[in-house]
Amino acid sequence: MKQLNDIVDYYLKNNSNYAIMITGEWGIGKTFYFKKTLTKQIASTPTFKNASKNYKPIIISLFGLSTIEEIQTEIFLSIFPMLKNKTVKLGASIGKSLVKGMLKLKGLDEYGQILSETETSKNDWINFNEIVLCFDDFERLSKNLSIEELVGFINSLVENESIKVIILANENKISKENYHALKEKVIGNSIEFIQDMNSAYDGLINDKFSDFPTYIKFLKTHKSFILDIFSRGSVNLRILGFILDYFHTIFSSYVTGLSKNDILKKYETEVFSKLLKFSISIGCLYKLGTISFKRRENLEEFDFFNLEDFLYDGKGTAKTQTEEEKSVREIFLEKYYKDDIYNFFPSVYDFITGGSIFNPQDLILELKSHFHIQENNILPAYDIFNKLNYPAVFSLKDGEYNMLTRQMLVYSDQGMYEPQSCLTIFYFASRFDNPLNLNLEKLEKRIIKGLHKGAANFNYAPSLDLHLNVEDSSSNKMHLENIKKIALEINESLIQEINNEKYREIENLYKTDTEQFILKLIDKEDHYRHEPVFENFSVRNFYSIFINSSGEIKMKIVGLFRQRYPEYVYTGLLPELKFIEALTQKIERKIKTLPSKGITSFIYRDFLKTLKQSIMRLKRQNDNNQEF
Repeated sequence: MKQLNDIVDYYLKNNSNYAIMITGEWGIGKTFYFKKTLTKQIASTPTFKNASKNYKPIIISLFGLSTIEEIQTEIFLSIFPMLKNKTVKLGASIGKSLVKGMLKLKGLDEYGQILSETETSKNDWINFNEIVLCFDDFERLSKNLSIEELVGFINSLVENESIKVIILANENKISKENYHALKEKVIGNSIEFIQDMNSAYDGLINDKFSDFPTYIKFLKTHKSFILDIFSRGSVNLRILGFILDYFHTIFSSYVTGLSKNDILKKYETEVFSKLLKFSISIGCLYKLGTISFKRRENLEEFDFFNLEDFLYDGKGTAKTQTEEEKSVREIFLEKYYKDDIYNFFPSVYDFITGGSIFNPQDLILELKSHFHIQENNILPAYDIFNKLNYPAVFSLKDGEYNMLTRQMLVYSDQGMYEPQSCLTIFYFASRFDNPLNLNLEKLEKRIIKGLHKGAANFNYAPSLDLHLNVEDSSSNKMHLENIKKIALEINESLIQEINNEKYREIENLYKTDTEQFILKLIDKEDHYRHEPVFENFSVRNFYSIFINSSGEIKMKIVGLFRQRYPEYVYTGLLPELKFIEALTQKIERKIKTLPSKGITSFIYRDFLKTLKQSIMRLKRQNDNNQEF
């Protein structure tokens, strides 16, 4: 920042008839830096024309201002508190009569009374060459105010009134075709604002959290970690401020909501590391518009280890993809969790994305599930697992390692480990040149037997296939693939039970509140929009409710099918094809019993046309998938 300070200092101390511009991306901290740093520098600098007086900085946001008169009024209102007397003589460029008019329009005509028409002592005036006027949000002009008009006004200030003018802007967002030509007339220097995140961070937390010493201490302690994670997604200080504001609630609620004897206290360092990373990464995506409370981009489906580095000793060769081929989820994990464990915390996600207030008890339950804590104790199987995990394993002696590995396998035999851990169990037992001399074929069968034994107590694991990734170059690939196959089969049976219950609920909604059912299925941000809810739907029940509905509801159902199956159908809806084909047959038979003319006939024929179009689109999508 020294270079920027030096340029501003040179500008203030020398004669000039031009403005200077400080440019940088939105939210990078230009305004914050001007208010917290440059204003102090300006206020301590003697004026060029009178060394006995110092400059007086004021800042005006142009955002939302639509006329030069409004800008003049804002300037006057900013100057007013500085006046020694209740009289001031305004220069022509400020436009005294125009200011009076705008003050009256704004209901501030009492301020206009101080605009004396008579001569006053020059010692009581504010000379405009003492002013350093900063125009912020230059690129956010109202459409009613042209750049030509604004630049002409600024030109009159710097040339006629000798006012020092600093413009804060994001040049990349100024889209006027003739901007650069106008810039040459008024702006002498355009300075790229390069934020010093270290000092900006210190200024930000001191400014926002000075009344919260415990939280400030925490933020200072974790400064490097926070800046490392945040810089992977943004340099926007407004976003960082937003995230730290929200995390303050999470931090305070967690600290005060956790009892002193809670076992989670033992893992406080790891807990805050996980919560910070999750809050920062989700906060960046949310503020950049990539995700929302409803539009989660499948981020909630991940709760797994990134096994590549330690499952296959780094020997695997991951499939490369271009950025265009990667999903939001893949880019997110690669950016923030490439070499780390990713956990999804619903309570934090919902809070940061505006879906709900923060409930610390929900978070504590999520954390206890993650650490496998029951009745304030970590389950013995996972206590062993954690000791064998990296980097804790390197603190063990060979004898301890062998003993813990045997204990881990006993717990595996009892079905105590979830499917997400099955490949890791195999790896933990066979790594370091297999010190227990285990038969790997028998180890494979042993782990599979344990999976079957524990199946009744497992919870469904979303995206388990991705979690249990086996690279072509992996050691013991065949054993890993066999274990993975059984884990996926068990997991699939779990989701089938969940889906059956879930789809029974949505089918019941169709019976009890058809309009609400339609709204859920056409809402692009509702998960039902992309799930094959009709796959196991009763065609007979659907048809029965349809024919007994009013004409208005019938047309809404027709509209549902039009929206659900657009030109390019979502692949996940392909299992609904059989349902639509069966429903089409019933509608065709019904039409044969109806008069050829009239409203009822029109509705049924329109529905038939829509269903046939839906079938065509689903079949086309299915053919495309098979070709691919």
